[in-house]
Order: sequence, then structure tokens, then C-alpha cells
Amino acid sequence: MIYPEKYVHEYGAKAGLLMYIKEHLPYIPQMPMVVKRPTDNIDDILSQADDENIGWPRLFRSSTLEELYGFEGFFPTTKADKNELRFVRGEEITRFCKNLDEFNHYAKKEIMVIQNFLSKNMPVIITEQHQGELNGVLVEHPNQKGVLYMRTSYYAGGYNNRHHAVFQYADGKVQPMESFSVVMNRDYENWMPTLIAQLQNVASWYNEIKALPEIDKEYSWQIEFGIDPAKKMEMPECIFQFKPFRKKQFAEYTIPKSRGAEELIVFGITPEYGIEIKVKKDIRKKYLERKLPNAQRENIGYSGKVQNTGDINILPTLIGIKAALFGFGWGLFAHKDMVIARSVPVVAYSGSSLLDNYEDDEKLRIISDGRTIKINRI
Repeated sequence: MIYPEKYVHEYGAKAGLLMYIKEHLPYIPQMPMVVKRPTDNIDDILSQADDENIGWPRLFRSSTLEELYGFEGFFPTTKADKNELRFVRGEEITRFCKNLDEFNHYAKKEIMVIQNFLSKNMPVIITEQHQGELNGVLVEHPNQKGVLYMRTSYYAGGYNNRHHAVFQYADGKVQPMESFSVVMNRDYENWMPTLIAQLQNVASWYNEIKALPEIDKEYSWQIEFGIDPAKKMEMPECIFQFKPFRKKQFAEYTIPKSRGAEELIVFGITPEYGIEIKVKKDIRKKYLERKLPNAQRENIGYSGKVQNTGDINILPTLIGIKAALFGFGWGLFAHKDMVIARSVPVVAYSGSSLLDNYEDDEKLRIISDGRTIKINRI
């Protein structure tokens, strides 16, 4: 994989890629940050954060080479306000680094998402927290040229004030995908024109970043960003992270799309004759009962809801799983289902129960061209 090695090998993937982008595209907004390398003195870095006017609240985040390959949600992000004196004394960042070592051990022993062992000591980012209304994720479709998906979300004020909205960028325009969105916020309709314009900006930044010489063109990439359609900030759009998503692949055949068929989001390509899988559901229950299937010996596929965090937290342990079919796709592209979307050969999302209608141990034949998916019971 091509990436800016000079920065990433010294400062880790999160920080190194952001530094590379800032060097070449300084007008793309980022939150101010300093980075503690493993050899740096903690108190010196905290003083540097003060000298460089890193605002409060501050976030302490991991940045390691291995995060090029995933690990969303595996490492802690710690938030600190100025009045929390333990940060001034450096105790919290020390605890944070210790937590990272514990997570390293856990990841190596239990998760095994990638074969690389995590760095024993990793850089730590100290950054100012973005105060925008929404957080977002952008992913480039690995199987469709010029197509991006964006998700904006927050969960504030309880169940009746949640926001999970999905948008598609194609032919240079951002359009809402209503079947994948659940928005109960009263301000959403008023925000829409500004939100669309801000997402257009993020999409254009993505295309500029992808054109840089040390960004691998054989991969689709993703951005994590903050956005503020309420326009309360001087910097309403801001990127937090840039990282690889999936290697690009394009089908040599096309599945005809049925008239009136439900809109789906599909990643991954099968041979034209398809693949056969055996459906497994209730993965967390099987895990607790020590009855997880061996996905490397059986052609295992998953069917369930995006919101089933119990299953989604366990799914990355099923090394060799062939497909993941998610129903009720609002809230997609969160940390753990991004691990699955990146690593499982075929992943499909529906906004309804369509892809959650299969039974445990049911056998299916799946054909996917990266645009449409065809599923037949065997």
C-alpha cells in the first residue's frame, strides 16, 4: 500500500496522514493537535499543547501504524476539560498509554483482526474537540467509480432526538438516502440546504486528498469529519481522520436491477456464478455458549440488524466469514460495522428488514456485482 511513510512511521496512521494532508492541502480544516511520540516526555507535550493554544475540551487519541488496517473503536479516546487537574499533571495521558498497552494485549490475544502485531508503544494525539452538531463518516465505494457515501449522526437529548442520516454522492451531487435515515431532530429540515452544501465541501476535499501522490489510488479511502449545519462555529466542517477502506475492484458483469427493487448499499464482488453460504445469526449468544462456528472451515455468512451491537462486536472474530447481510441499515458506518464492511468479502445493507429475513443455518447463493446483490435460497 502507498501512504506517506515519512509521517506515518514516526507519528502513526491517524496523525501522520493528517500531517501529510496539512502539508499539501493546508486550506482543508483540521482541529489543532500535538502528537506525543513514544520517546517524548509527557509534561513537555502537555506544555506544548498549552503553548500552541490547543483549546478545551481536549481529546487524547491513539495513532499507530496498524490503524491503517482498521481497529475502529478498539482503542480508547479520552476527553478532558481544563478544570480536570489530573491532565495538567500528566497522569491521565500516562493512564491512557497504559490502556493502549492493555488493548494491544487484548487485540493480539482475542481479536486477531489483522496478522500484524500492534506496536507496543504508540503515538498519542492531543487535539481540541470539535464543537459541531454532527459527526460524520465518508467512504468511497470500492466497486463504483465516483460514488461516495456519507453518514451524519448524533444522539443527544434521548431517543426522540437522535439523528442518523445517510447521503450518496454521485455525478458530483449529494442526495439524501431516506430509507437509511432516521432523523427525529426538529432542526433537520431547516439544516438541509446548509448540510448538503457542507457535505459537498467534504466530498470535494476527499477528491483532492485522493489525488495526492502518496495516497494509494488502488484503494478507496474514508474520512471521519465534524460538521455544523447550525453554523455556530467559524470552522463548521473539519476532518478528523483519513484512512484506507477497501481495495478497488470492478465487476466484469452486471446484475440487472429489478424495477421497483429496494435501494441497497452493496460492497464486494463475487464470481458471476456466486458464492454459497450458511447463515449464522445470534452470534453473541453463540459466543457466550462457546458455539461459534469455524468460518475458515465452513462458508459462513451473517444476517442481522446493524443495531445489534452484541453481534457486531463479535463478528470480527469470525476470521474467514464470506458475507454480512444487514437489515434496518440506519446508523450504519459506525466503528464496529466499519470493521466488517472493510474486511468481509461481500457486505450489503438494506433500510428495511429485507436482509434480516433469513434463518439460522439456512443456505443461500449470493451473487454481487458491487452495485446489486442477488440472493437465492438453496
